[in-house]
Amino acid sequence: MFIPQSPQGPQFIVFSGIPGSGKTTEALKLIDRLRSEGRQALKVNRDDLRSMLFGEAYHTGDFPSVHEQDVTILQRKLLHHGLERRWTVISDDTNLSASGVKSFKRIAEQHDAEFFEIPIVVKLEVALERNRLRGAAGGRLVPEEVIRSMFERQANALRAKGGK
Repeated sequence: MFIPQSPQGPQFIVFSGIPGSGKTTEALKLIDRLRSEGRQALKVNRDDLRSMLFGEAYHTGDFPSVHEQDVTILQRKLLHHGLERRWTVISDDTNLSASGVKSFKRIAEQHDAEFFEIPIVVKLEVALERNRLRGAAGGRLVPEEVIRSMFERQANALRAKGGK
């Protein structure tokens, strides 16, 4: 697991990966560790914000896309809020797009925050099984074709960055 050093200032940590890769699990472990050290940590997740603002209906496909702007506004406000207070802010969304990561880097720069992008890479079969188990336990079930498509996007992005 990624272990940030005690910062002199704020930190912005972005976990990226496909659904079922373990981003949220790693983010929650990190938050527990930081808080046990007396450090303030804030996890900002778009799915959590959608649920908070609009309930669970968006999980069933009944989420009007017009509300994405509201989610983005709240996400950005929370990111700025945490970094202004010199906290460690963690995003555990999918975060696969280069433009999305660049916008997060710009936010970190605005607050003179250390920025870390942590890709969480797992085999496709592992992600599919975790997704199935999450769905069987009553959690969100992401369609398999969506995970397969995101897996390919992640693999292409990692190749473009010089990964394997």
